[in-house]
Amino acid sequence: MKPIVYTEHAVRILTELNLSRSVTDDIIMTGERIREGKVKFKARRRTKRGVIVVTAAEYSDHIKVITIDVVGGGR
Repeated sequence: MKPIVYTEHAVRILTELNLSRSVTDDIIMTGERIREGKVKFKARRRTKRGVIVVTAAEYSDHIKVITIDVVGGGR
């Protein structure tokens, strides 16, 4: 498993949404992935709060979380 690092923006959004890093790490590892380019992808999972979408980039040595969003549910 590659280490997962978070941008400052992603950490701020995590705090606003009251989510933990373990939830987003799990979504990245087991959620449905949609490729957005050579390194960028979106991983998503349906939860009680709505669909959580994690936008990240996968590099050879780590995965960088860019942003997190909740779709179809309230924040």
